[in-house]
Amino acid sequence: MKSFTDIRWYLAIVFVLMSGLCSRLNAQTGSQYLYVVYKESVTMDQESPFVRNNLSITNIFSQPLQFTITYSSPEGYAVISQNGMTYELAPGENTIIPLTFSRDKKAKAGTEMAGIDIQLKNPSVKLEYGFKIVNLSVKELRVYQDIQDVMVSVTDPHIELPLRIRNVGNTTQTFEVNYFSKAINLNSRRIKIVLPQQKDTLLVYKYDMPQYFVKSLTKPIVITARIGNDTVGSIYSFKVSKLGTSNKQNKNAYNFIPLTVEGGYLANNADRSYYFGITGAYQFKPGEQISFFYRSKQYGIRSVQNDVFGISLRYHKWDYQLGLLSDSRQFFTSGLGASVGYQKNEVEGTRLTVISNLMSNNSINKNQTAIFTSSYKVKGLLLGTFLSVNQDPLSHTNSAIGIQHINIWSRENLLLRLIGGAGADVRERNDDKKYMVGSTVGYDFIFGRPHWKIMSSVLFNSNNFPGVYKGWRNQTHSADYYFTKKFSAGLFYNSSFTRQNYFIDSVYYDNRYLYNLTNYGARVGFNFKKVALTLGVARTQSLEYSSSTIPEFTSGLFSMNWRIKNIGSLSINSITSYHGDFGQEHQQVLYYANTAVLNTRYGGVNVMYNRMPLVSRFVDSVTLLGYRDVMSITPFMSFVLWHKRINGRLQYSFYQATEPRGVNEMQSVMGTIMYMNANAGVDVTLFGSYVLKSTYTPSNFASLIVRKSLNVPIITNRKFYDLSLILYEDVNGNGHRDANEQGVPNAHIIVNETSLYSGEEGEVRYKNVAKGAYRLDFHEMNNSKGLIPVRGFQQFVTVTGNTKMEIPMNKGKVIKGGITIIFDSLSKTTFSNAYLRVTAIDSSGEKFSTLTDMLGNYQLNVPQNKYIVTLNPDAFDDGFKPVQMVQNANMYVADEMVLNYVIKQRTRKINKIDATVK
Repeated sequence: MKSFTDIRWYLAIVFVLMSGLCSRLNAQTGSQYLYVVYKESVTMDQESPFVRNNLSITNIFSQPLQFTITYSSPEGYAVISQNGMTYELAPGENTIIPLTFSRDKKAKAGTEMAGIDIQLKNPSVKLEYGFKIVNLSVKELRVYQDIQDVMVSVTDPHIELPLRIRNVGNTTQTFEVNYFSKAINLNSRRIKIVLPQQKDTLLVYKYDMPQYFVKSLTKPIVITARIGNDTVGSIYSFKVSKLGTSNKQNKNAYNFIPLTVEGGYLANNADRSYYFGITGAYQFKPGEQISFFYRSKQYGIRSVQNDVFGISLRYHKWDYQLGLLSDSRQFFTSGLGASVGYQKNEVEGTRLTVISNLMSNNSINKNQTAIFTSSYKVKGLLLGTFLSVNQDPLSHTNSAIGIQHINIWSRENLLLRLIGGAGADVRERNDDKKYMVGSTVGYDFIFGRPHWKIMSSVLFNSNNFPGVYKGWRNQTHSADYYFTKKFSAGLFYNSSFTRQNYFIDSVYYDNRYLYNLTNYGARVGFNFKKVALTLGVARTQSLEYSSSTIPEFTSGLFSMNWRIKNIGSLSINSITSYHGDFGQEHQQVLYYANTAVLNTRYGGVNVMYNRMPLVSRFVDSVTLLGYRDVMSITPFMSFVLWHKRINGRLQYSFYQATEPRGVNEMQSVMGTIMYMNANAGVDVTLFGSYVLKSTYTPSNFASLIVRKSLNVPIITNRKFYDLSLILYEDVNGNGHRDANEQGVPNAHIIVNETSLYSGEEGEVRYKNVAKGAYRLDFHEMNNSKGLIPVRGFQQFVTVTGNTKMEIPMNKGKVIKGGITIIFDSLSKTTFSNAYLRVTAIDSSGEKFSTLTDMLGNYQLNVPQNKYIVTLNPDAFDDGFKPVQMVQNANMYVADEMVLNYVIKQRTRKINKIDATVK
């Protein structure tokens, strides 16, 4: 018998060893009596509310053992398995005991310890064990919006936008709420809210709408509430309508001609001048419109232009223009011109433009140009033709250009366009004609795939090609591979060359290295959530503004765009180039170009710092003469005042260029202030620029512009009409208003989607409405007298001209009451009884609803019928529940019925577990 017992004991040891080898994730805890195996950590499945673990217990003692197991759960968890059960095991015997906890919604995210206590009876020994419960973080918000329609009036422009927000996750959440409306230029500061788990709050955003805007409000506007954080987010909308006894569907009853008159003062150094102007437009019908402008004086490129005007006419697919025109596609031209165009569809069209130098104020450019453009399809290919002839009387040159574009592919991820053309200059001087013929060729190519993006663009103009792009040669090639959405790598080649200097700043000469530059290399890109970063290496070669060629440099490229939360954005671009053996003297050369821009809602700063090498002008003797160091700093401030009627910008500019021959410097201030009153149709702009210090010829400028918008009605052409509604108490029930029958004030009516309230005499006016049928909705009227419409809560009226309609009303039934909240004595949360919706549904399914006021009271005016009166179940969760969600109201037997509701908070249960065994 003893030998058999010993064999079982040895078998138990083997079993324990095998169990340890087979479960590396299990805790292996033993003593001289029991060997216990279980999971030392359990990660919660978010789809299941249960925590499960299995205890494998083996008796490794030489005698039978009797023991009791007691479990202790952390806060937020409850023991479901039978607690305090007693077990008995013979030597070497094993048993598996399932263990299950339930997880409450209030269980916190994180790691908690659960206890397992085993009390042996003989011998009397207590064994203590434990395992971790890992509850993963869940971030989730539940937003309840019971109010979507908000009323505003001229006398009370204050609005309140309530949202009931609950944190239904298992961790404290910090989130932000932002209210936005483009219509009223509303972009509120972000409201920061911290909510513990399973807590809620009633957020009421209060805003006073600009009174001038409320006066001009004719149609509802939308205010959007954006709620969320880095993990969760949602958008909710409120519709704001003008509340009053009258409203307008359209601003004007008659067709009108919109005119804007303006006057101003201009000062350019010692020159002082005044001017006036007028612009206007008139639409005959859709697709037919005429517009025009006239200014007595304005500053152009070089000096003052006088009597500037323009007129345009659009007739279906045709449009015509006459007046001051300009064009810079191939030749710089500005002056009196005419243009006619025909647009067949979005991509096909033709235009002819002729521009003279009349009305031009440019003393160094007197070009006259005729331009023909056309885009058309031929067998599925989109072709574009550009033809231009130009006369330059100052240089005695006549020019002609013809360019053809062919779009072979034009898809989302595949584009191929070919460019080809020719041009000629004929220069006449002293009866001597000189002919120069040039050409242009090029293409644009884009190819994209999920991981690849290839771009290639080439444009070569010969040295004799006419116009401002004479000798222009540009090519850009790149191939990038996107390993992930956040990481890419690629190769690039860029080269540009121009013989012209139209694009070089005539004062500072600081962008000369944007042209005559070739660089090629490799780059990598990182695109994080708020930061886009590009790093690269390249070989760079440039032509200085003289004819000297700078040897190739090794360059480093850096580019960053950073969206800074709640602040703005920062952009930095930098190229640094180095050459260690430059010219005949084997010099070291370092040059770079750096720019940085910081933008915030209140202002920012632009910074540029460049170093450019200056080299000898002799090709056979390349020598570094020195550097040109350029620094530019421009801080600026933006401001918005008085409900965004006033906005402006102030800036200070500092520029300094240092080179061997001296230092050039300029400091200036510039400011713009604008006042805009949309209701009055007035805007005023004040601009000024003043040079504080300069080594150049200073140029100070100031202007004051005042504009006034006018709508001149065409009284012979009325387009919209007035709808008048008279709400009255029909005492005698004859359906007509008698002299002794009073109007019904403060009754809420919805005409289509526009909300109106009746005045003291019961009159409602909806002005300037289009002809047609209008629906009148009285379901939310709830007037103080408790009257209801005799002909039903939904009626229709047809407007064919100025229309007047009487709405008879008589005594209805009243359902009213209040909502009371009863909180748990241990609760620290809040739950408001304001803005809760109460709905009464009659036997036919017709609904009458209202919202509780700030004290939780409500009132419904309804006709005689039986009703189910209910709260909105979406407003409640497990934390707060109405004692009665639904109540019945029989308004056949009562004129007034009071139905009160009680909402109770669920009582918090505290489980106390005695883990000791007596």
